[in-house]
Amino acid sequence: MKIPFSKIPVFLIMIIIVYACNKNDAELTFGEKYINARSSLTLIDTFTVEFSTIRLDSIQTSNTNTILVGHYQDESFGEINCTGFIELTSPTDYGISSSEVYDSMALILNYTNYYGDTTRQFSITVHQLIESIEPESDDDYFYNTSSVSYNLLELGSKQFYPKPFSKDSILTIKLDDIIGKYLFDGLKINDEDVTLSEKFLENFKGLAIVSDMYNRAILGFLAENVIMRIYSHENNIDEDAQYYDFPINTITSQFNKIEHNYSETLFSSITDQKDEIRAGDANGLSFVQAGTALATKVMFPNLEELLLNNEGVVMKAELVFAPKKLSYTKNGLPTGLVIFEIGKHNVINDLLYAYDGTTITSSLVEDDLFQENTHYTFDVSSYVLKGIENHYFNPDDALLISFAASDINTNFNKVLIDTEAFTPQLRLYLLKY
Repeated sequence: MKIPFSKIPVFLIMIIIVYACNKNDAELTFGEKYINARSSLTLIDTFTVEFSTIRLDSIQTSNTNTILVGHYQDESFGEINCTGFIELTSPTDYGISSSEVYDSMALILNYTNYYGDTTRQFSITVHQLIESIEPESDDDYFYNTSSVSYNLLELGSKQFYPKPFSKDSILTIKLDDIIGKYLFDGLKINDEDVTLSEKFLENFKGLAIVSDMYNRAILGFLAENVIMRIYSHENNIDEDAQYYDFPINTITSQFNKIEHNYSETLFSSITDQKDEIRAGDANGLSFVQAGTALATKVMFPNLEELLLNNEGVVMKAELVFAPKKLSYTKNGLPTGLVIFEIGKHNVINDLLYAYDGTTITSSLVEDDLFQENTHYTFDVSSYVLKGIENHYFNPDDALLISFAASDINTNFNKVLIDTEAFTPQLRLYLLKY
């Protein structure tokens, strides 16, 4: 008699799976109370797995607490350019004496991360917005395609060598003294156009932080700590300088515009989310990258054959794939990839969850010595078992490998998947009795 999956005790399943990791076609003996005296756990990895690359139409880039600025060209992933937009508000403390004198104004940024080559000189410019930062959509969010017009005249600029992990990871950019003096005088005389946030935003709509096209890195800065600071001192008195801060208005009023050029890549034919390019048509490669919203679609075209199997119970299902060798030596491999369920036209339905409701994330095995056995694994048991329970695998359904929401819009981590050197596998562990 066949024993339904739900009737097998959890502790017994755990024992079976442990054995499964060590033996193929292993002959195991269990108590007759549950299953036949002679039973076997069989590993099947012959189901077809097809990988292809898609690009999500848009990703949210506001309310991330990360300002992204830079330009980077990747041999495999193409050209990326990032511009950060921020909205500032009036100082809350500005008791300026009548004898106080203006010195300078600067934008102060705190590093959070970086992507690319920081050993080369980096050029950055700051511009005043000529449009207010207001969402174009009804959901109050900004996306990687969003943009706000800014004055082409520079409010400030700087050339420097990035030091994102130095002891003092702060970048200071001197800003225009005419604007700085105007704001200082407004604070000094308590001009509401400067001291009241609503009126201040009517006249000073925000800043665009723009990268030079010759940069070779993308820098991340902490949005909540960004400050436009005015320095001053008491006239004819030799003492410490005073300063007054214009902080960021809200995290939700900051966003990043992310532009990309795929014209020289293997996936240049992708124009919207419905498009895809099979790994077989891209030198056996498939692509996953945060920031640019590149993701890998996974299909199991003959999984329907599993419904014809009457020889056992699926105990576990794993998706296993490997990154291209030597493609991750500079920045390392990201951990914690996530997997989504998608439908027709690559529309995302939801994250793939385990049966206990937890989000399924990848596990990574790294072969640091030889780089021969580095691979990712996803537990996709819930996906396979749902199809078995429904007695149907929809041919339009698939899985999508990507990054979690906390990563996809704050960095440019990537995985270049090689489907030729290591053929992706769907590993099914079947209990036969």
